[in-house]
Amino acid sequence: MSRGDTEKKAGSLHNGKLKRSVLSAIIIAGILLVLILVNVLFGKINVRYTKFDLTPNQMFNISDQTKAILENLNKDVHIYWIVQSDKEDSTLALLLERYRSITDRVIVEKVDPDRNPTLLEKYTASPQNNSLVVFNDDRYRYLDGNAIYEYDYSEFYVDGTSVNIRFAGETVLTSAINFVDKGVTYHMYALSGHGETDLPESYVTAVTKENVEYGTLSLKDSEVPEDASLIFINMPLSDLTDEELQRLQTYLDHGGNLLLITRPPKGARLANLDTLMAGFSVKACDGTVFEDSDRYFTMDLQYMLTPVAVAHTITVPISSAELQPVFAVAQGLRFLGQIPENLSVVPLYTTSEYAFSKTDLSNVQGYVSKGTEDIAGPFYLAMAFEKETESEITRAVWISSQYFTDESINEMCSGANEELFLNSVDWLSGQDESVIAVRSKALSEDHLRIDSRTATVLGILIIGLIPIVYMGVGILIRIRRKRR
Repeated sequence: MSRGDTEKKAGSLHNGKLKRSVLSAIIIAGILLVLILVNVLFGKINVRYTKFDLTPNQMFNISDQTKAILENLNKDVHIYWIVQSDKEDSTLALLLERYRSITDRVIVEKVDPDRNPTLLEKYTASPQNNSLVVFNDDRYRYLDGNAIYEYDYSEFYVDGTSVNIRFAGETVLTSAINFVDKGVTYHMYALSGHGETDLPESYVTAVTKENVEYGTLSLKDSEVPEDASLIFINMPLSDLTDEELQRLQTYLDHGGNLLLITRPPKGARLANLDTLMAGFSVKACDGTVFEDSDRYFTMDLQYMLTPVAVAHTITVPISSAELQPVFAVAQGLRFLGQIPENLSVVPLYTTSEYAFSKTDLSNVQGYVSKGTEDIAGPFYLAMAFEKETESEITRAVWISSQYFTDESINEMCSGANEELFLNSVDWLSGQDESVIAVRSKALSEDHLRIDSRTATVLGILIIGLIPIVYMGVGILIRIRRKRR
């Protein structure tokens, strides 16, 4: 081959490589352009269709209750997101984005407190990063940044390592939007003067996030306030006076609402309280309830009851979340005679048929069996009532458990007891169509609760069966090797 032919061939090869390089560059540029266009297009699409919540507890998934409130707003609701540059909370940012994706009536604006201090003077004297102001032309609510997260230090004080954190963004924001839009605040009064148990501060805080103001009330010298949405009686040790009974009865006869939590009495029964609840055709049995079926108690303690839920507005969100309230040291509730036509009674939680109420606890130790003097089950442990009066509807909820609001019990059942308490408050105050089940969500792992029967089976498997199988496999392998 001549020198000219060689150069010509080399030039042809060079031109071919150049064409392929140019073609590759064009293809790459085209692909990049398509990706940019797709990214811009997705940025214009509603966030609900482009971002998906894959967290175990649906951290960023907006509840149906919140969606219903947002989709039925009467007017625009504005939100000032108070935050310095580069100090944005990413979890809060995504939550606000989700709210805006549901309705155009929610308008979010970032406000830097350093650059706009006078704008915020009307709402707070000391604005904090990642706090919110929710407002319209009529009213506003300021949400401190600390209210968006809930911190539980109970385990930290025990082991010094773990702090349970829950994100309450949807809870407080939906509550604030609902208040600003409707202008309704509910009032819950806790009865005092009979040795009642104080409601734990964590429960009080949770109640206030439901647009419910919490206070105390003595009926010895005054009537029930006109603004009372519900009266709360929490495990009284002494009875109502005749005058207090009359005042409570008058309140209930005119559409008032009652939340009652009781414990097994230590001495004589509370006769006037019994009379009050007899008006709902229900009574409390003597004694303390024990379960004889290990599927319905936990911690190997027969008085730590895990009853069966009955479908109701109060219980459905709890069952849907696969939560199980624990009723520790409970009284059994039963119907009292025939239910009148103007009264609707729904049991919320019921024991098994193997439960019994033990009337004498003096010699109780170890595994407890039903005695001849004990009362056979099943029993109701929580009940809801609706009673029609002449012009109003009265609602009541009775929960029978001495440690129902105990924070350690609530922690053990992953907040199920608090859920039942709050759902009851919401239903009694008339909020069942709006905020029931809008609750905070755990950033850490929830506790796994198993009943006593499951714990026994797992113990047999781990301690007995698995090691036996392992040893058996080892013996078989050794026998096979010897035969070779």
